[in-house]
Amino acid sequence: MEDSLSRDLKAVGRPVQVIRSSSSPNPLLHIIRELRNLEIHLRSSQMSVSKTAAKYEDTEQTGIWRDIELNAWWIDPITESEFAELRNARNYNPSDITRMLDWFNDAQKVWGVDELVRQ
Repeated sequence: MEDSLSRDLKAVGRPVQVIRSSSSPNPLLHIIRELRNLEIHLRSSQMSVSKTAAKYEDTEQTGIWRDIELNAWWIDPITESEFAELRNARNYNPSDITRMLDWFNDAQKVWGVDELVRQ
């Protein structure tokens, strides 16, 4: 999207500096962008599911919380060697890659990769 936005802005005569996800301090934006590149260019993951306990407030009875179980869909953990194959890997400090992947691989099993992408 970033590449097409830059091209489209130029085509309509508005060559504005495009804000890129890689400019953000939010690590989630970085890992989601690279996850897209990984899944499109290097591999195609099978989805697995695990259960996550959660609570939600009953909208019909304010103040009443219910215990529920959510399905957390996740992909195979991303390895540092897979990440290193990505073109953008050279833009990251190796210790940041380790921290980013550790966080993502753990968080997706709790919340689901779909929820991380949505966030």
